[in-house]
Amino acid sequence: MKKAIVITLVLAMVGVAQAGTLLVSDIAGGDIRMYDSTTGAPQGLLCDVTAQGLTSPREIAVGSDGNLYVNVTQGIARYNATSGAYVDLWAASRHYTMTLDPTTNTVYTASPGAPYDVMQIAAGVESLYHTMVSPTITARVDHSM
Repeated sequence: MKKAIVITLVLAMVGVAQAGTLLVSDIAGGDIRMYDSTTGAPQGLLCDVTAQGLTSPREIAVGSDGNLYVNVTQGIARYNATSGAYVDLWAASRHYTMTLDPTTNTVYTASPGAPYDVMQIAAGVESLYHTMVSPTITARVDHSM
């Protein structure tokens, strides 16, 4: 049972940097690792977020700008998706989860608690995108359709 849970978590934290390379965030280790997307063979470390004093890399996504966007405890950090070089702490506020529109490099995040704000971050500027009073009520409405 534990193995299935771990696999589910890992799959949610995967990105593709370049053809044939799979990126996986290691929350406990504080780094982003590379794997061959065909064989699964380890290809080494892309970056270590703890080198910048950052912690707990979770969701990752590669933007059209060639940067790897990493949701860390301190905000959204950017790294060069090919070299692993640190770019910046792009949005310095904590986010519960993250997704990226790779065509515009706009990040959408959710807050960890009520009122469950969905934030939009474009060009490093954060703004309120949507507020849900209760995600449970939203889910009930969606299921009844």
